[in-house]
Amino acid sequence: MPTQTATSTLQFPAATTSAACSVQSRSGITLTEVKAHLRVSSNAAISNEYLLILLNNALDFVEDYCGFRFGEDTVSEYVTPSHKSGVLRVSRLPIVSVTSIVDAYNESTVDADNYRINTDKTGVNPVENYTWDVSRDRYLVTYTGGYGRTVTVPHSIRVAVLSLVGRWYEVRDTAKSMGFQGSLSKSFFDFHASDVIRILDCYKLGALAYFA
Repeated sequence: MPTQTATSTLQFPAATTSAACSVQSRSGITLTEVKAHLRVSSNAAISNEYLLILLNNALDFVEDYCGFRFGEDTVSEYVTPSHKSGVLRVSRLPIVSVTSIVDAYNESTVDADNYRINTDKTGVNPVENYTWDVSRDRYLVTYTGGYGRTVTVPHSIRVAVLSLVGRWYEVRDTAKSMGFQGSLSKSFFDFHASDVIRILDCYKLGALAYFA
């Protein structure tokens, strides 16, 4: 599962004017939204490349901290059922759909009627009177997960991402003058974004996966 790290790699390219700003990130947040949040005009001497770097770093931080992913993708991974609840926990959250589950020991496909995606979309539950074998990496799960076309990014998460972009944009000169070599430390982040953390704590899907 993703680790909760608060270090984000930031680069500070030279600011250059760029007119096009309709570029959309994997989260669906556009540079037009970023510029509106920052109150940066289309004629400002700041490059879209630079703003996209800030946006992608904010998305990376939110993904690592919360445990979910921006952008839907279909992946396959071997999963060991939870010993406590018997749930199959996967890493790309939230789960959108399950294509198949294969028992890796006998290479048989589990009947789809024997499982359901749980309500918080962090795992796959067996139905009543059916259980998973808890052997390590027993099941190969092919599924689609991540915020995107099917599961929309919550408004509060969008606010948190834009807030992070805004904080890093505001301190860009300070970061350079203090000698940051492309990264901001956890203590620096904690000091400037404790309100963002409070928002993200409500969406920490990764934490749920380990305690069930």
